Amino acid sequence: DRGQTWRWMCPEGMGIGAWRPERYSWMSGGALLAATGSALVRSADGGCSWAAHPFFKDTWVTSLAVHPTDERIMYATTGRPSVGNGIYRSDDGGETWRVILPLDPAVQYSAIRVAPSDPRRLYASGQGPDGDGADVGHLGAVEQPAVVLARRILGHGTARTRVVRVVDHL
Repeated sequence: DRGQTWRWMCPEGMGIGAWRPERYSWMSGGALLAATGSALVRSADGGCSWAAHPFFKDTWVTSLAVHPTDERIMYATTGRPSVGNGIYRSDDGGETWRVILPLDPAVQYSAIRVAPSDPRRLYASGQGPDGDGADVGHLGAVEQPAVVLARRILGHGTARTRVVRVVDHL
């Protein structure tokens, strides 16, 4: 009804919100999955209780992206200083994860999005060792129009925004 009516979901959830999710996904089965900037958390009860995913216990999950037609396929980025950060993929709705790019302690990822035009293409942004942005790469070179499009998809509109990686992934 486009927000015309609302219902109280869980009074016991009041006061839990010590974090603000950077990105979240409400799954068709009712579970919520959120990247908080420090953890990847899941709620099976509409947000009343949350559990951190143990796979990411040593790093910070900074962003989450879900395939537009298959919610089982998800991508996450990490961005904790001084540890190996990467781009991860799940093929089972966030239950298990695997790294799809080599871990790199010099990069701190901040955002990831799936390209609307081609769900096999991912755009990720972040900071490199200079604090300004890492090398732009499509596992090689990226053409300037792809970088402009990536900035728009990632929600970063300025020319200073760095697209850290553009990855074609199956």
